[in-house]
Amino acid sequence: MLTLPTADKTARVLSGLLNRPVKARPVASPSAPTMKFVSLFGCGDGHTGALCFADLPLAAHAGAALVMIPPDVAKESTRASDLDPMLAENFAEICNVLSRLFADDDSIRVKLEGTAFPPAALPEAVAKLYGAAKQKLDLEIAIDGYGTGKLSLRLA
Repeated sequence: MLTLPTADKTARVLSGLLNRPVKARPVASPSAPTMKFVSLFGCGDGHTGALCFADLPLAAHAGAALVMIPPDVAKESTRASDLDPMLAENFAEICNVLSRLFADDDSIRVKLEGTAFPPAALPEAVAKLYGAAKQKLDLEIAIDGYGTGKLSLRLA
């Protein structure tokens, strides 16, 4: 069965992956248009089971922190409102690891099916799931030494 993680579990997974302190706190749902990076997760039955939406600052900061790119590169990408392709690729790798957040035990295999930046590249149905999902977790993620951004997790 797919489950939503807690803020603490999300912070622990990101902290271990980025090798630096990460804090996560629940926040009100950001509006769908502010969420610029989308990841789809499947659970083996051919259907999308979970979604991960991130705003540009989170994708840039986490993508930079993953390979220790200077924080200024992430800040410049955010200022330019355009995610550097290398940071996008790095954040996609982070999303691949985040797939484990949705499995409540080892009997379920959740895998990353795809990512998109900007999310306009995805079917309209995905945008509808953002608001319609019954189970959701919206977080502000603070990455030590880099910055903050928003992460929204949804069960389809």
